[in-house]
Amino acid sequence: MATITYYKAVDSGSDGSKGSQITSGQVDALLPYLSSQDRINGVTQLEKLYVQSDVDLSIFIGITSRGLFRGSILDSTGSDEVRSDVPSDRPRYGAAEITANSASNVTVKTPPDTIFRANDYVLVGDIVVQADSVTDNGDGTTTIAYKYDIPYSDQVGTNCASMLKTDLTGGNAKPYWIENVVPAGAPATSTSNTIPLIVVS
Repeated sequence: MATITYYKAVDSGSDGSKGSQITSGQVDALLPYLSSQDRINGVTQLEKLYVQSDVDLSIFIGITSRGLFRGSILDSTGSDEVRSDVPSDRPRYGAAEITANSASNVTVKTPPDTIFRANDYVLVGDIVVQADSVTDNGDGTTTIAYKYDIPYSDQVGTNCASMLKTDLTGGNAKPYWIENVVPAGAPATSTSNTIPLIVVS
């Protein structure tokens, strides 16, 4: 069975190469602590995350919860890519609340930015399935049709996550970007940061 480990950049200020290991569940390990002023004024945090497997492995990686803040994962071109190199239209992968689902599709609350796309993959319950089409219903919801039916179980009220498919080479760390968008006017209480990241192989 593969062992997957996570690392922050050696210098988060300059988005450097692989640094120290992050322990699962550790708060403020990657994303900076959010002050009360950050929450009042709004802030976008963008930090590099490295994922490493001890063997060659194909994975799906995503963010399973968005909540008050809009967390997303983005691909990275390499260890030398800095924040200013990341284009605004680079695909983002995040999560949205499920309002209805069946064996052939899932409907979610429409997220504020594009995280669902045809031919990408989504995690519904514990099943990763490829999207055939994505339709904005015009009523605040979006329906994602699957390329094939999956076993049905009621997932209403849980989150559907868009998943980035990638290949890891054993022993080599692969960089990604973790983005956390905090809208202005959030409750003025300082808070620690954790990342609701999921990896499915």
